[in-house]
Amino acid sequence: MSRIIPLKDILNQFMDTLDYSDYEKEQKIENTWEKIAGIKISSHSKIKEIKNGVLVIEVEHPGWIQCILFEKKNIVGRINKRFPELNIKDLNIFVGK
Repeated sequence: MSRIIPLKDILNQFMDTLDYSDYEKEQKIENTWEKIAGIKISSHSKIKEIKNGVLVIEVEHPGWIQCILFEKKNIVGRINKRFPELNIKDLNIFVGK
């Protein structure tokens, strides 16, 4: 006969399996994105995720990809200076839908 497991215990087990570290990393950059990228770029772009040292950025228009690529070295440098633990190596930029 199976025993009844309280929902609280099931939820606690589930929450323990989640990894908030990626979310926290993204939040760090997202909260300071305007200072890192500048007001023009930040108002037309959005941080999507960090994966294997690559910051994924969504932009509104292909022209913003060019703007970010032009500033790429500076942006990566500012991120790594502010958040060295993130160790961002590259940017992946795409046009959103």
